[in-house]
Amino acid sequence: VFKKEKYLYKDMENQFKYITPPSLSIILPCYNVDKYIEKALCSLINQTIKNIEIICINDGSSDKTLNIINEYALKDDRIKVYSQKNQGQGIARNKGICHATAPYIAFMDPDDWVEPDMYENLYKLASNNDVDFVECGFNKYYESTDELKPVLFSPSPAENKVFNYTNDKNYVFKQTAIPVWNKLFKKSFIIDNNIYFSEKKLYEDQIFTLKAKVLAKKIIYTPNRLYNYNIHPESALTIQKKENIHFDDIINEITDFFKSINLYNEFKEDINATIINIVREHYTLCPDTFKKEFLKHAKNVLSEDLYKVFKKNRKIENKNRLIENIFSLKNENKFGVKYKRITFLGLKIEF
Repeated sequence: VFKKEKYLYKDMENQFKYITPPSLSIILPCYNVDKYIEKALCSLINQTIKNIEIICINDGSSDKTLNIINEYALKDDRIKVYSQKNQGQGIARNKGICHATAPYIAFMDPDDWVEPDMYENLYKLASNNDVDFVECGFNKYYESTDELKPVLFSPSPAENKVFNYTNDKNYVFKQTAIPVWNKLFKKSFIIDNNIYFSEKKLYEDQIFTLKAKVLAKKIIYTPNRLYNYNIHPESALTIQKKENIHFDDIINEITDFFKSINLYNEFKEDINATIINIVREHYTLCPDTFKKEFLKHAKNVLSEDLYKVFKKNRKIENKNRLIENIFSLKNENKFGVKYKRITFLGLKIEF
């Protein structure tokens, strides 16, 4: 267990007091989340582990987010607030790492919430077993239908046992989640291995998590679902933007990393599948007026073989859409909203 020391400080009334450094830093990148941030902060303030610091990076919010964070910071001195112009979650999280003072770091999205004992459980697992990071299970919350559903992985990693990727190579790409919010990291592990987030606004956590999974010598996974991931229409992965044309930095980061540690050939199939997934997601979130420009860019960036796979997938999707436009009856789930869609000769009825 990390040995804590007490530091002497002088307060406003010139009285000397002892304070204990935080055991855990929790970093929240906050951008226009005034609808959700209070619930997130309340779930952190009420954690069973009290010796924490809550680092909020205001990423150029234009709504009431900063005002709400500041109000909570006045009531709870564990909340630290820093602001920057809007640069995305990756840069905001990197800034949070720089400000973190605890030996362990966690990341939370400001539109989610956590169970009251999440960080106490993860901290005990991490510190008692001296692991590089610990990961837990999580739920998905569908805001529009008010449904909370467990996320199950099959197969899942070894539960409550220390391991690393050499014990289970499927863990790197196929098991558990890529996002960082259901994990707790040893800060020295992050710093020593130069693990930081991509500066792009989509998939900024891919390179962070992949590096952590491969470089960690000791990992623990607990199936306890302690994190609640909120799916709603304002999520970053639901908004179309022209900047989504650019995905090459992210896939280059992944490819270069695995080549640098001589594991590219071993994971080539998984890397290529990940690249295709990233490109498809960027294509989906690229406005229709820029789709042609996107395809031209993709052809220049991707290898010939990968571009053919991407193009083939698009043709299959387009063909399916053509058939579905003649007649189809489908169950749909968009942004957490479940409904049925009947399509007949291009006319669509949803209920």
